[in-house]
Parts: sequence; structure tokens; C-alpha cells
Amino acid sequence: MRAEFDSSAFARDVKRWLERKGCSYRAAAAEHPLLNLPMLSRAVHERKLSVVNVLVLCRVVGLDPMNYLNMATENAAKSNCFSNRQT
Repeated sequence: MRAEFDSSAFARDVKRWLERKGCSYRAAAAEHPLLNLPMLSRAVHERKLSVVNVLVLCRVVGLDPMNYLNMATENAAKSNCFSNRQT
């Protein structure tokens, strides 16, 4: 099993957030001190971000980071190994 981050979907959602707010990177960073221009630029241009930066952006933008986790499996049956777990 291999997990991958969907940077294009993440970029799309960050862009939409900026557009809805009518904000530039600079204005968004000024409004949200946890954000900065390079972080926003990397996110929007699908460049590599640290896990911390992804989580910060998700918190500020209101996104669920798990929505961007793609699980590629060699065997689909293995991907649901916890489905039969008793609680």
C-alpha cells in the first residue's frame, strides 16, 4: 500500500478559497498570521509542502487534510483490512 498527497486537488481548493475571499497571497497572510507568501505560492502551484504547512493551510482554509490522501493499493481487499474489526 502506498499513500500519496493529491497536490492538484489541494491547490484547486486553496485557489478557490483565495478567490472567494478576494484575497491576494499578501492579504491572506496579513489576515492569518500562520500563513506566509511562500507557503501559499507553493500550495497554489502544486509544489511540495511540509506536513505542518498542509495542516496549517487546512486549519485556516477549513479543509479536511484526509480528503487529499490517496491510497494506492496493489490489492483492493487489503485496503479495507480494518472493516471487520470488532469495536
